Amino acid sequence: MAEQANVIGVERLRATLGAAARDLGKMEQAGMRSAQLVASDARRTAPKRTGRLSRSITPAAQGNTARVSAAAPYGVFMEYGTSRMRARPFMRPALAAQTGAIVNTYATETQRTLNQVKGA
Repeated sequence: MAEQANVIGVERLRATLGAAARDLGKMEQAGMRSAQLVASDARRTAPKRTGRLSRSITPAAQGNTARVSAAAPYGVFMEYGTSRMRARPFMRPALAAQTGAIVNTYATETQRTLNQVKGA
């Protein structure tokens, strides 16, 4: 004899789970907040002679990708050094310093999304 069970609210659960899956696939807001944290720290710690390098640091996020870049053409040389100049990193230390805050940002956004799942 087969057992049957009716689940009340299954359609609402299915709809909100689908919405949550879509939202979790698009973490652009969390990415932008994270990129802003790193950019702010990188601007603060970037080597300053004229201030051009620190002013050129910008955050960006699109889809599931967040990026912090320095438009000043010598930024990469400052970050990694050359055969004639020691490295004066500012991006990697900024990322390392903000890793905990980035994890918290994504965790908060994930929890907010999951809290919207309703049904059953």
